[in-house]
Amino acid sequence: MSLSAQSRKKSKKKQRPAKTETRSTEVQSNRSQTVKKEKTYPDNPRADRTFAITAESGFKSLAGFGLNGTYYVQPKIAIDVGAGLGLQIIKGGIRGRYLFLDKNFTPYVGAGVFFNPLGIDDLLFTDQNFNDVFVDINSSTFGQFIVGAEFMADKGFTVGFNLGYAASLSGENWTSSDVVDDATALTLDILYGNGVAFGFNIGWAF
Repeated sequence: MSLSAQSRKKSKKKQRPAKTETRSTEVQSNRSQTVKKEKTYPDNPRADRTFAITAESGFKSLAGFGLNGTYYVQPKIAIDVGAGLGLQIIKGGIRGRYLFLDKNFTPYVGAGVFFNPLGIDDLLFTDQNFNDVFVDINSSTFGQFIVGAEFMADKGFTVGFNLGYAASLSGENWTSSDVVDDATALTLDILYGNGVAFGFNIGWAF
């Protein structure tokens, strides 16, 4: 074997460890990047579970008795879209929320709008003097302002509660050509006018 052939073989053998070292450096770099990503929100499952579906039960809430879909734009920012059944048959709405903590459990504040698209004509009420009163319930739009709390387990189980105020954005919500006594008017205002809003949600995040 010539000296030149031996020299080539030795040079090839010397180059192999360099490739191994490069690969091991790349693997270590990739692992460190993964660790950094995992540690960005270590206690907040919303970083990985960006979509949730929850059943809602509430009064002057986003969906009434229905379903909400939630998209977590960021772990601390959520967009809710809901639809369901209410006092005016169907309703729906959209809302934004800001979550204060990067934890499984966090308080939040939110604001949005919900819609009652259907009006109801000649709805019968009986006043305190046992007189029949016919009332027209108008379609309406409400602004909603809430505070609440939400818990999301690491595996996705989600539950929350909110309390706030709903204010009409569309004028009179009910009218009547009959004489409506104060007690009946108060009842109608509580049911169809401005007032306290609350909701309870339970579901799963993905």
